[in-house]
Amino acid sequence: MEATVPLVAVAGIHLVSCMSPGPNFLISVRRGLRHSPRILLLTTLGVATGTTTWTLLGVLGFTAVILGSPGLFLALKFVGGVYLARLGLLALRSAWLGSAGIRLAAEAPAQPISGWRAYRSGLLTCLSNPKAAAYYLALFTTVLGPQTPSQVKWLLVPLLPLISFTFYTLSALALSRFRGVYARMVRGVDAVFGVVMLAVGLRIFFAGN
Repeated sequence: MEATVPLVAVAGIHLVSCMSPGPNFLISVRRGLRHSPRILLLTTLGVATGTTTWTLLGVLGFTAVILGSPGLFLALKFVGGVYLARLGLLALRSAWLGSAGIRLAAEAPAQPISGWRAYRSGLLTCLSNPKAAAYYLALFTTVLGPQTPSQVKWLLVPLLPLISFTFYTLSALALSRFRGVYARMVRGVDAVFGVVMLAVGLRIFFAGN
């Protein structure tokens, strides 16, 4: 019973965080709308792998090291901000092209991408947000205190990625049912995705500078 309470608490918090329209959610939904279920699954598997990495860093205490090292955190901000901003610019370029994007959306799936590229995009999107370091540090220092048994913390290593993978996959699959609507709105959707990702990337890059 003592182990169940913190597990449920952290799982609930993580599920709520997945529901927020952040980079992980946006990249998963875009893959679901534009590509095949296989590409979607590989993308969300990449996100889950990133979640596993952050969770392991949290369990081992490295998130505190990242936040406590100005140089390391600055490097993560630079790389993460540039990567997310690049995703936004590519989406804006797709929106600008217009007719080609509409044609591809109508012929779902869109221009094919490799499974490795799909997996890598999910992984890097998850790892590129330095705010994740603060998020996992908060989980492992406030929700889970020093009194929490280590075995409970290690149970989160498979649990949190499973929550991420399941939520992002099911959400994107559900929204992919509206692919026909997306085909008519592809330029607007890509523009919104591009603006949001570009804004997040720039915010991360310039925050605190």
